[in-house]
Amino acid sequence: MSDRPVSLIQTTGNSIIVEDRQLLIRFDHVGDMESIQSLIDKDHDIQSVKLLCADVETSWKLFQSQYKVVEAAGGIVLNAKDEVLMIHRLGQWDLPKGKVDTGETIEQAAVREVSEECGIEEPTITSFFSTSYHTYYFKERWVLKPSHWYVMRVNKEEALVPQTEENIDIVRWVPQSEIADYLPQAYASIRDVLTAFLARN
Repeated sequence: MSDRPVSLIQTTGNSIIVEDRQLLIRFDHVGDMESIQSLIDKDHDIQSVKLLCADVETSWKLFQSQYKVVEAAGGIVLNAKDEVLMIHRLGQWDLPKGKVDTGETIEQAAVREVSEECGIEEPTITSFFSTSYHTYYFKERWVLKPSHWYVMRVNKEEALVPQTEENIDIVRWVPQSEIADYLPQAYASIRDVLTAFLARN
């Protein structure tokens, strides 16, 4: 929601509270979404949203039902130096990813998107890492995009070529010790993915 993280919390609490720049609000019905979005739009100081619900699984299904779901896949790509492949797109630092095409698996899409966006030969998937979610407004409808992340490896040095038709202007290998410097200019979901990745290494 406007680059602000949302989490669902199972509780019987019924408060609408803004504290420490977090919005805590009840979410159990379809109609709740409109009031939640309205509160977020009015208060730009809100940095994160916690949805209070009686049952997380039921509310998650309800939350997803309010969006068009578009699956995406991408990579946390490492080279021989364990540097991470990052891209710069529309003024934000990002990781290579894109929509899953009809007829391809999520893994195939992840590899294809990394190859296309960065101009490298097919990297090798070593493991699944996580799934992140973000929303955006497109053609008069809200979209929920689950992005499935895979750790990948490239075995040789290659010239990096940004896919300019996808608004990518920089592709760069970033030492893991320097990634924190890039996070302030990254989307919240990407910050979360990279922070979790660095914590595991």
